[in-house]
Amino acid sequence: AELQQIPVKEGIVKDVLRVVERDSVAVALDRMTQRKQRFALIFTNSSSMLPKAAQRLCGIITLHDIDLLSGSQDESVKEMSCADAGSRRVLCLRSDSNLKEAYETLRNSGLRQLPVLDSSTTNQKSGTYSSTVCPVGIDGRVLGTVDVESIKTAYRLALTRRALSSAESTSSSTLVKPRKEPTKT
Repeated sequence: AELQQIPVKEGIVKDVLRVVERDSVAVALDRMTQRKQRFALIFTNSSSMLPKAAQRLCGIITLHDIDLLSGSQDESVKEMSCADAGSRRVLCLRSDSNLKEAYETLRNSGLRQLPVLDSSTTNQKSGTYSSTVCPVGIDGRVLGTVDVESIKTAYRLALTRRALSSAESTSSSTLVKPRKEPTKT
């Protein structure tokens, strides 16, 4: 199995930490600490009455972002909103992308993770894209994220499934073959 033959869906990590744009950096850091995550996706819609699918991705905040801001020793950093502290420029993949596109995008961008948008719910062009600063959020339901480790795992699983499948078909074809009876002359 080659990376371009494996859909990015195979490598998605679905358990994504979410914060809303008005949450404080302190809240985001507390959630990252509890979940042992190095980033959180920032969403625009904070209404708990609406489903997650109605929320729109508008940024990402990472431990690196918080570290850079906290270097100023300013106590107000903890009270800063996630929208102000994080990055509103988000590089995303569509779910109809493949693992090769995901890996190359990560490698070329220097990013550690990429959100994956459901292709059926986004108007964005096919493949990978970079959003500009978009105050209304990126169109599309977030399925999860991919990172280098999840891509490697998906690839290894595909190889293992393929090896088991070919081993199974070899052994079953051996078992199904009828024995040839000697011909009488």
